[in-house]
Amino acid sequence: MMYPMHIIFLLSTHEKTTDLISHYAVETGSLCFAISNSQQLITNLKYTKPDILIIDQDHIKEGLNVVYDKTIQDRPAFKTIIFNKNGIKHEPLKKDVIECKTLEEVFQNINNNLSPAHQITLDQQFYSEKNNILDSFLEALPEPAAISDLTKGRFIKVNSKFLEVTGFTKEEVINRSSLDINFWVNKEDRTFFIKQIKKDHTISPLRTHFYNKKKEVIDCHISATLFTDSSGQFVLSILDNTIRNKILEEKLFETQLIARVGSYTLDFKTGLWSSSRVLNQIFGISGDYKKTIDSWLKIVHPQWQQTMKKHLEERILNKKQEFDKQYKIVTINDKTEKWVHGRGSLIYNEDGALEKMVGTVIDITNYKNIEFKLEKKQKLLDNIIRTSPVGIVLSNKNGDIYYANKRGREILNLSLNEGIPIRYNAPEWQITDLDGGFYPEEELPFNLVKKHLKPVYGIKHAIQDSQGHRKVLSINAAPIDTEEEKFNGMIATIEDITLQVSYEKKMQDHNQTLQELVSVKNKFFSIIGHDLRSPIGSLKQLSNLLNSENETLNQDDRSNILRHIEIVSEEAFQLIENLLEWSRLERGLSKPKIKPVCSEDLINHAIDLHKSIANKKQVIIEKEIDSSHYIECDEEMTKTILRNLISNAIKFSFQGSVIKLITRDKNHYIEITVKDQGTGIPPNKQKNLFNHSFNKSNPGTNGETGTGLGLSLCKELTEIQGGDIYLKETSKNGSSMAFKLKKSTKHSKS
Repeated sequence: MMYPMHIIFLLSTHEKTTDLISHYAVETGSLCFAISNSQQLITNLKYTKPDILIIDQDHIKEGLNVVYDKTIQDRPAFKTIIFNKNGIKHEPLKKDVIECKTLEEVFQNINNNLSPAHQITLDQQFYSEKNNILDSFLEALPEPAAISDLTKGRFIKVNSKFLEVTGFTKEEVINRSSLDINFWVNKEDRTFFIKQIKKDHTISPLRTHFYNKKKEVIDCHISATLFTDSSGQFVLSILDNTIRNKILEEKLFETQLIARVGSYTLDFKTGLWSSSRVLNQIFGISGDYKKTIDSWLKIVHPQWQQTMKKHLEERILNKKQEFDKQYKIVTINDKTEKWVHGRGSLIYNEDGALEKMVGTVIDITNYKNIEFKLEKKQKLLDNIIRTSPVGIVLSNKNGDIYYANKRGREILNLSLNEGIPIRYNAPEWQITDLDGGFYPEEELPFNLVKKHLKPVYGIKHAIQDSQGHRKVLSINAAPIDTEEEKFNGMIATIEDITLQVSYEKKMQDHNQTLQELVSVKNKFFSIIGHDLRSPIGSLKQLSNLLNSENETLNQDDRSNILRHIEIVSEEAFQLIENLLEWSRLERGLSKPKIKPVCSEDLINHAIDLHKSIANKKQVIIEKEIDSSHYIECDEEMTKTILRNLISNAIKFSFQGSVIKLITRDKNHYIEITVKDQGTGIPPNKQKNLFNHSFNKSNPGTNGETGTGLGLSLCKELTEIQGGDIYLKETSKNGSSMAFKLKKSTKHSKS
């Protein structure tokens, strides 16, 4: 029987069709290269002359365009077969193009449409050995080429053009690595080559340099493709030793050296099936094994026998569905359990009756073992996710949440019995910052991950869950399966840190309170140590003088010393009063007791307190007040304010000058002004007039001293009552200090 020894190009993206035709080619000793598009076909035609081009029905138009294109330079002549299973309409076919509607016709035409020069007598043993096929294939290539074992790193085959270009003999190359023969000029190129071929399984023309046997540098480009069979992984490398200035623009055509895949033919009339040698090895049977449907079922694992028998009867024989099934077997020879993937296409006779099934069986044991391991890891991962103490949430590329683990649902208050039809930024979340303020949309974790395609960590914001509970979340997020800079969704971990934030806020408040208390203590001791020291020191000196010099002092001297003692004592008393009141305010112990009070009564009381001091300085206190004005205030606090303002006015007034107290109705407030004819307030003092830290007291017109605490105390007492205090005006002729408190409408002077 005659079989063709040839090269076949198959333009197809249909996996089953590709497998069946490729396996047929291999069983007959041919090489079949699967091509996915017309551009690859054009590129491959530049490198290799095929004997036959087979075009699947999905590529008829683009395939025929290449076949009929006369502009393609040096296009080799070849036979073209169209596999048009479904009878798709197309333009009329030209010479050398054959149309087939069944795989049987395709197989027949592969044999019938070759010239006698390409036919050889079939030697089953010869064609079962891939070595001779690879040798023939390599020699047919127009460029230097080699096949190397990727695992062992050694050359296993080279063609004569490779030996001619490099100057090596076959014995010097075969079973030796490129390092052994010092082949690569740049070892980094070799490292990149191996890394790239493992990663992408192919290498487009790579510019590099090799040494020939004479250690001369060969400037060339290398292209390669990775293929795998039962014995390992191999690399087909093709060299272009033409020296040129630019890298080749076209990729080396993709090759397929079919791995160890068994094929079979089942005759439904006889119930017998035939098999390839590879399939015999997979099933663990000999060539004389009786191949019936029952004997096939005996190879099937006992747990799968009923399933496969039912599948054969119902799906294939009754429903006429093509065979595509993964199942388990037990080999006949050594009882090894294996997983296989069986496929088969149905063939009908001219009367439409089911006649045969032609297909392949692939040993997928390794793949299934990996799959089982992955399933175990997946179950472990699922358990980890389900029991995770933090919430885990998945959202699609549109931001819709489609999964949340138990903790995630608890945090977000999502029902376990419902889907999760909610988006990451849905209005019902009412997303805010930690203080309840606006949170920018672009700062949400989903938008950050989508924009940068990188993980984000520790994003914090607040939400309102479906039960109306306000929660603060801490979120880490990362993109899901980001490929080619495309965003496919987000995985996020969420933690409810509401309590943590609350505790942190309390700690901050406590720290702030502690700092305030420390500040109060420091100020308190500062005043005691500095401001109170002066009047107490003066009292000590005056009393010592009065005691030691009493017998020699006349009456006027004694009166003068006693007058100073009175003034200093008043200053000390005023300081202690202010100091105690300020201390109570700073510690939060002084709370205003607001009630309606007549402003006239307050002013009269303050004037009475200061009459003695005013008279001694010959300062006149006048008033311009409305007796009907009532204010909402704390009586004692307001008296302290007036006492300090009047005391300051007297201190900085000249002898014989006038101090005037004025009240004015200011809409909802009553304004009380203390106006003096004193020294005025320097510009550099005005900015920090009410700040004790910056406002150091100046001596009065008669040398009176002070603490600088009075105005600061007045400001705090005014503000705690809901009022305001301010410098109304100042000049060299005096100043006007004013404060205002809310007007009371509940009382009037009768």
